[in-house]
Amino acid sequence: MTMIYKTSYLQSFDCSKEMLFSVITEPGNLQNYHPFCQENIPVHWPGDNAVDKLTYLNGRVFTRRITRWHECGYDLTITHGKIKTNVEWNITVNQGKPALEITLTPLFLPRNSIHRFFGFYFYVKPQLTKYLKALFNGLDFYIATGKRVSPNQFGRHAWFS
Repeated sequence: MTMIYKTSYLQSFDCSKEMLFSVITEPGNLQNYHPFCQENIPVHWPGDNAVDKLTYLNGRVFTRRITRWHECGYDLTITHGKIKTNVEWNITVNQGKPALEITLTPLFLPRNSIHRFFGFYFYVKPQLTKYLKALFNGLDFYIATGKRVSPNQFGRHAWFS
């Protein structure tokens, strides 16, 4: 049995499902609410096979390739060299409010099962959870105020700041 290593974060928002979908799918959307995003340039957007470039505050450029675009979000693969992660953005409705869940499945973990297990649970997952919390804080801030987040507005991140 192969263990799948992933982490998710779910949060409700004070807006309509349509507004939330619009915010997360507009071209260059990450520049509005992602606190570790320096630049988000659409190459081909929107829809299946959409592509954009995400430059983090540390200068690293990642490519996001949409693998599935649907009425409640999208799935993508984000890569930078040998670093690769599958990402799912999915909107649901909880008690009349839209909620977004983002699930990250890192594909860059060591092959050795012991190193993979300990590396994921004691290093990678805590870093990804911190990342997702900051992203959701930024999204909530942007939806509530209509203002772009500042770099590192919710704290620095070891991998992306």
